[in-house]
Amino acid sequence: METTRQCRLRRARPGSRLRALLPCACSVIVALLLGAPPLHAQVTPRRFFDLEGEVAGAWFGRPCYVGDLDGDGFDDFVVGAPNESPDLDGDGVLDADERERGVVRLFSGRHVGAPLRAWWGDAAFENFGAEIEALDDLDKDSVPDFAVGAPSTARPQQHAYVRLFSGRLALDPAANAALGDLLDNADRDTRPGPDGDEGDFGAGIADAGDLDGDKVPDVLVSGAGIYHWVLLFSGRTRAPLFTWDVHPSGVRKGSQPSAVGSFKRDVTGDGQIDLVLGNYASPNGGKAEAGAVWIYSGRTTVASFEHRGRGHHDWLGFTVDVVPDLSGDANHLPELVVGAPGTYDNDYGPNENGNYVLTIYGEAPGTVVHQLDGATVGVAPGAFFGSVIDAGDWVIDATDPGRSMAELFVAARHHDGFRGRIACCRFDLALPGWVPLFTLDGRAQYDKLGRFAARGRLSTDALDPSKPDATDDLLLGTGHVDSDGQRESGCVWGITSADGVRASVDPSGEAWAGDGCDPTLLPVLAALSRPSLGTDVKVTIDCPLAGDAFGLLLIGTGNASPPELPHLLVSDYVAQPFLLLGSHADLVVEIPSDPALFALGAPYYAQALVALPGVAGGLGYTGRLDAVLGGSDW
Repeated sequence: METTRQCRLRRARPGSRLRALLPCACSVIVALLLGAPPLHAQVTPRRFFDLEGEVAGAWFGRPCYVGDLDGDGFDDFVVGAPNESPDLDGDGVLDADERERGVVRLFSGRHVGAPLRAWWGDAAFENFGAEIEALDDLDKDSVPDFAVGAPSTARPQQHAYVRLFSGRLALDPAANAALGDLLDNADRDTRPGPDGDEGDFGAGIADAGDLDGDKVPDVLVSGAGIYHWVLLFSGRTRAPLFTWDVHPSGVRKGSQPSAVGSFKRDVTGDGQIDLVLGNYASPNGGKAEAGAVWIYSGRTTVASFEHRGRGHHDWLGFTVDVVPDLSGDANHLPELVVGAPGTYDNDYGPNENGNYVLTIYGEAPGTVVHQLDGATVGVAPGAFFGSVIDAGDWVIDATDPGRSMAELFVAARHHDGFRGRIACCRFDLALPGWVPLFTLDGRAQYDKLGRFAARGRLSTDALDPSKPDATDDLLLGTGHVDSDGQRESGCVWGITSADGVRASVDPSGEAWAGDGCDPTLLPVLAALSRPSLGTDVKVTIDCPLAGDAFGLLLIGTGNASPPELPHLLVSDYVAQPFLLLGSHADLVVEIPSDPALFALGAPYYAQALVALPGVAGGLGYTGRLDAVLGGSDW
């Protein structure tokens, strides 16, 4: 099902279509002059948009990059809200068949704003959007595709599914973008009915690569709870190709899925694509729930590599991800990152283990290459460090000259009273070891910050806004934040280190109030800080020549002076009136989010004109301020 219901977007990026925060367009332009201090773009994150859910309990906040669907150079993305409920009949009351269907919304990476499309689950309590995975091209139209899980977590007897979507058709509002569903109709156990009805099938999804040789990528799907199989599906026919049983003993703690991933290439030299499966509840001898991760060479039940958790309740294998080279080894192979977050709710108190992330399969296949402990980023056991993992190319500098080494992002969703923490780390070849670049913490208790996607580009190039910046941007989300009084409505933030969102403001040009005027009496325009999104801002105008007088603040996108007005230093402007009282005026506004009036990284020009009846032309002119709008601090 598809509707156009929207979330709210605040603090935007170039070209998005947003809800204005101020009623006056002139006040919007004034806001471009002010904000936060400059940053070191290589290590300091900057926020450049907020996407806020509007429905209480929706859990909007599960982002996933799905690739550049429209060919504009920017990566598009989708966001899941698995608990959101549609009011299908418009009566203002949620009926039984409307509750928690779940919804996935598609956003343009270049023009972040209102969603391009939205798809709902088919029935109540499907939790459609609980898991989303980008896929390579399934329908051979040269556009990437994606998959959405509907695990029906709250209804274990309701049939769960994974729906495949065409990236090209997703852009056409009139087209049915669904390519079909992946289903588990087999009955392998003693319980009656299909196994896919037994809970959480579709809670884990991964692009497996082309294992059956038909030139179409195949798909791995896992489940949770009593569902302990991993299925490999044909991307072309959507039929099951192979099944693994990752936990023969049955029930596991909680509703967390078996982890799945793929190298999408042969890394063992036997001609088969290598797959990764994880089971956080697997024992290691007498160590309960130590967890395990296995690498399988194609469709085989015999693992070519196994690694188990080191202690009780490590939960190694809770998450797995195959990421670009992190360690800078000689062969630049992709590396397997495995999370060991420890148990879900710190049930074991001082006996809690886990709290680490392993990097496996670097230069020496089948070996643990590096370990990152939570303590390195200020996280203690029980914080669920390693619960989500991804990597992106966040830094390009002399030690990472635009090639293979990526930065690692790790979530600790239960850090500091469930605020949550996202840590970005980089591997230093000289140590060797992990070096934290920055951490981002939830702003309130129970935010549980910890859903993110790190491999996509949204921010614009500082020199050419029509192109993306050379570094990846972070989509950071959580369904547990409250927005405008709506409890657990959720939010997604855009986080970047790109030069294109660095703020600056500099004086330029000369003031004038008649030839020969004393320079100390000329009108002066000043900005008290640099221009950043989402701040209350202030500009001041002083003019000793005037007592009480009217004036105009001009904000424009051009800096050409017309021949007839050589002292007017701004063009293509809007005007904001103000009143000088005792030769002074303050203007305070909030920077809004209407991209019809600004673009991050673009130059803007400001100049104030003051009514001075005693001077030629009756006007005094301040010098000009040249400003560039930047992102805000986290």
